[in-house]
Amino acid sequence: MKKIHYIIIYSLLFIFACKEDRLELYKSPESIYFPGEIISSVYQPKDSTFFSFGYTSDFIQDTLLKIPVATTGARVGYDRTYTMQVLPTGTLEEGKDYEFENQSYSIRSGQLQDTIRIRLKRSTALRAGARKLDIVLLANADFAVEMKSQIVGTGAKAQLRYFDRYTLVADDVVGAPWFWDLSRNKAATSTINYLGDYSQKKFQLLIGYYKLDITEITKEVMPGNYLIPWAYGLQSYLNDMAAKGTPVLEDNGTTMKMGKSVQ
Repeated sequence: MKKIHYIIIYSLLFIFACKEDRLELYKSPESIYFPGEIISSVYQPKDSTFFSFGYTSDFIQDTLLKIPVATTGARVGYDRTYTMQVLPTGTLEEGKDYEFENQSYSIRSGQLQDTIRIRLKRSTALRAGARKLDIVLLANADFAVEMKSQIVGTGAKAQLRYFDRYTLVADDVVGAPWFWDLSRNKAATSTINYLGDYSQKKFQLLIGYYKLDITEITKEVMPGNYLIPWAYGLQSYLNDMAAKGTPVLEDNGTTMKMGKSVQ
């Protein structure tokens, strides 16, 4: 019997000792970041947006741009504020060129994302060329900033992209987008073969006909497989308009034409 008593006593002492020595689990704040995008099956930072009023109607005097902000971890049952700061490297002026529509910045209860809403104005300053707004996320009592940057690409094409910084670039300059401009992109030959020579009216027709997002179509990424359906679709539209006796004309009075590959 004594042996059994000793075993019980030692077992209880061991249990109590384990309770006393148990370490508290380390818990760090969740991290806040600008969510990235998947390109060629690889997740990478999306740290910039370009918008040009030059591709829009003169009646449009402002536009609302939305920048998502996300957090790691699980949903919680209360609001958590995050800190966003405008960097002095920007050239867009608050009040004149843009305004923040957010009254506060927080990840709401039960949510994992928020949106920074920027009202971009069609100011005269944008007619002179591109201006930018640089913002950065900062750590506070609710959130850490652990996801900062990532190298995208290899060799000479390697670039440092950010999860904690975001740049908005805007202008009001009329001109061919990157994928249609031979002076900036040699691959624009393919664009011209399908869409024909660039004109502002043709580009606006393309945007309106397919309801394209200007911020997406003006990114420095070739539209690739979209070129062919865009070209054939617009060629069909131009043919229909001509058959009705109302051909689509360029601003100089000539008939609008698509590229040689679809004529």
